[in-house]
Formats: sequence, structure tokens, C-alpha cells
Amino acid sequence: MSKVIVIGPPPGSPGGIGVMMQHLKSTLGPDDLYTFLDSGTTDRRLRSFLRVLGVVLTYRDKNSIFHINIASRGSTYRKAVIALILSVTKKTYVLHLHGAAYREFYRDSNPVVKLLIRTIFGRASRVLVLGNAWRSFVTQGLRVPAARVGILPNAVPGPNRVPDRSVSPVSMLFLGRSGVRKGTREILKAIEELHTTSSWRMRVAGDTENAATRDELEAATSVEYSGWLGQEALSGLLGEASIFVLPSHAEGLPLALLDAMAWGLAPIVTNVGSISDAVVDGTNGCFVEVRDPKGLKDAMQSLIDNAPLRLRLGQNARATWEQEFNVAKYRKRLEAEYATLLAEERSSDG
Repeated sequence: MSKVIVIGPPPGSPGGIGVMMQHLKSTLGPDDLYTFLDSGTTDRRLRSFLRVLGVVLTYRDKNSIFHINIASRGSTYRKAVIALILSVTKKTYVLHLHGAAYREFYRDSNPVVKLLIRTIFGRASRVLVLGNAWRSFVTQGLRVPAARVGILPNAVPGPNRVPDRSVSPVSMLFLGRSGVRKGTREILKAIEELHTTSSWRMRVAGDTENAATRDELEAATSVEYSGWLGQEALSGLLGEASIFVLPSHAEGLPLALLDAMAWGLAPIVTNVGSISDAVVDGTNGCFVEVRDPKGLKDAMQSLIDNAPLRLRLGQNARATWEQEFNVAKYRKRLEAEYATLLAEERSSDG
């Protein structure tokens, strides 16, 4: 296995990429040749970015793979500089696309930035995406040959066993950064109209995109808002809940959804990003339309009142996680992508 230099948010840093890199790091042993470099996404951004540039400019091992995690805006601009240097110095790099709103970012960019994006993706030895919808975007929108695009879905750890979900009251749970993109307004509107004889509660955990959203959540009498939680407290909420609610407007493949599936919750989600690669409507979750609080309310009411349906969807969600999104399988899939890349390079050299 070649040495791998992973560039982007470091393991354990805030945000989905940092969490995913922490999951990857947890699978590594002392002999695994992975190095993680902060590209300037945490404190001391300029210093971190300059340090990465120094590594990229002076690195001499031609057999190493640079794995660049890329998202919208500043992430793209920083990674573009790194990718262009790697390209000019003929080093191998992989672009791993994250970022829920990358389509919109590309669409709204000026022609020069669009050309820059297409250039760095086009020169990558391999492009990794989170699912089929993102593969279509990269091949059609960014014009990367399909043979150089691989799917590497996110993955998470989970409990060995899930709790009993037949208890009352029914607890619904939202995890993540509350705000417009995550559908927080739809959640609040839906629970205002929710009428059922069954007992229920709605819990919201995570930070917020602004103070106004936090104030709105804290003022909502039907919501238990807990803000950002540590892993132990978060596991406690996942253990008590039975329905996961995420009516997002845009997504990649959200880790919060995979966490909920690992814990056996029944998901209520929108069909955006690569969510449909994980959730099949009526089989292991429920789809609602984007910006549809009434549809969300109806789905909530259906799962609250129909315990057999709720339990079946949750059990199937857990089975899907075990088969497809368990972090134990993530390393093998990643290194299979590296093997494909190296085989293609050997073929082209020969």
C-alpha cells in the first residue's frame, strides 16, 4: 500500500469531513501509512495552509497518493492551489467531493471559477463521490470521465445492539446544524400541526446556523433543544429515540442519518443528495418533499401512530447500515479505490 497524505479538515475537527476522517483514523493501526494535514480549516488557517503548501512543494516520493477532501467556497479555492501544484509537479492526487451545496456553488460561480473547478477535477487521477447523484454531477456537470469516478459513501460506527423501540412516548430526533438548509422551519411548522392521541416528543441537538434559529428553537414549547452534545450524551439521545427527522433542502450523504440508521431509528428524510442511496421509501424510511411541512407532519403522525411500521422501518434501517454503511467496511472500499487508481497508472505507463 502506498503512503497516503490526506489533506483537509483534520480528524475530529467540526463538520462532517472532520468526523469522517476521525472515523477513518479509528480504523488505522501503527503500521498504516496515512498522514493527515490540516489545509487551513481550523485555527491558524494561514499557517496551516502554508505548511501544506510546503509539504506539497517539497515532497519527493512519487509513489504516494495525495487524498484531497474538497467542499464549497474557501475549501475549493485552497484545494485548487494545492491540486494545481500537484498536477504541475506530476504527483498523484485524488479529489474526494463533499459539500451538500456543491452543485449550487458551481452553478453560481463565475466562468473563471467554473473553469478552475473543471480543471482540478479533470486533472485528478481519481474523483471520489458520496453516491450516484454526485457521480452524475461530476461526470455530466464537471465533465470528468466516468471511468475515473468512484463512489465512496460515508460510514459510521454503531452499537452492537439497538435498544427496544416499542416503549412510549415516541421520541423524534433531529441531529445537525439547525437552519434553513436542514429544514428546521419545516420541523417547527409540522409539529405545530401535529395531532395524535399517542404521546410523543421532539428533540433537537446540534449547533445552529445563526442566533435567530437558536432563539426560535429555545422558544418552541414542543421542542427539547439541547444544543451541541458530546458523544456520550448524543448516544443517549439516539438510544432513546425511535424516529429520525431530517427534511433537508440539500445534502451530501449526512452522517447524522447514518448514525440514526445504525441505532435502528426510522428515518423521515427528503430525497436530496445521495440520501436515496441509503433510504428506500417505505422499506427503511419515509421520503417527504422538500419545503413541505404538511407532508412532514403526515409522515410524523403516521410513524407515531403506527408502531409496527415504525419498528419495521427502524429494523430495516439498521440492516442497511450493517450491510452498506458500517465504518468497518470503509477502509476496504477506500483502499480498493486506491488500488484501481494505481492499476490504471501502471497500465498507462506500460
